[in-house]
Amino acid sequence: MAEPAPIVVIGDCLVDEYYDVERIKPSPEHEGVCLVNPRLTRRVPGGAAHVAMSLARMGMPTILLGVLHDEAIAEALSAEPGLVPSFSCGRDPAGQPPPTCIKRRYQYRGQMLMRCDDDPERPRYLFWRERLHRLLPELLTRCSAVVTSDYDKGTLSASMLDTIRMSNPPIWVVDPKRRFYDAYHHPRLVFKPNASEALTFSGALSCGQAVTTLAHHTGGSVVVTAGEHGIWYGTTDYVDHHPAHPLTPQSVVGAGDTATAVLAAGLSRGWSLPQAVRACAEACAHVVTQPGTTPLDADTWRRVVDLIEVT
Repeated sequence: MAEPAPIVVIGDCLVDEYYDVERIKPSPEHEGVCLVNPRLTRRVPGGAAHVAMSLARMGMPTILLGVLHDEAIAEALSAEPGLVPSFSCGRDPAGQPPPTCIKRRYQYRGQMLMRCDDDPERPRYLFWRERLHRLLPELLTRCSAVVTSDYDKGTLSASMLDTIRMSNPPIWVVDPKRRFYDAYHHPRLVFKPNASEALTFSGALSCGQAVTTLAHHTGGSVVVTAGEHGIWYGTTDYVDHHPAHPLTPQSVVGAGDTATAVLAAGLSRGWSLPQAVRACAEACAHVVTQPGTTPLDADTWRRVVDLIEVT
């Protein structure tokens, strides 16, 4: 039997760092609080890297195309069975290594207090982005689905998205931070913003209205994730809603990446959009009970598959 075609994940690879704070005390000179003795407890792949790791752990052959200069994280991704990372490496003409965005998350007694982002300067991505773009055409000829994970850090460009669109992928799942409507316009596209992004992009007053507006813009399907309020989805012809499970989450960090991965995996299995959305709700109900930025595990994915395909 031939090996299944891989899912290609392209986009901003981040590093999530988690710090536990010993205690909090007032900070009068800053009119706020002081975080006492923050201690680094975890460093994990985020963004496109988290999507790709989730897909690989779900048993989907995955290729990750991104920019990442963090040896420990790169080694962890390279060690994932089923995941083929394609990172830029070396130095740019100015002698600089590839950039990496680091998100530092501070928590106290399990409660998230704040996040600080260490973003490299956007022009630093240009050299590496052009290198990645040259790899795209060959990868796109042999994939079952494409995922673009855009955190607006500098990896993805409009020209890269044009290359993907013109390759006519069988499935294209978009996690957007920008309105690249011309490049995104594709009949097999699934546009997956969160509720805040959907309302901003569309100018609509509700998630249901946003689905219809964004479907007109993109020519494909739209899935709007809204946390505890569930998921709205549809096309220009219909809009539907799937409720979220009633639960108290431990962390919602990475839930959107999980939904992106599940949509790509489910649709590549031949599921309908309602089936894939139902799978998203089930998978996200699990990951939000885990520590932040936790990839979906194989056992949970098998339970989700059985729920969709057997029941």
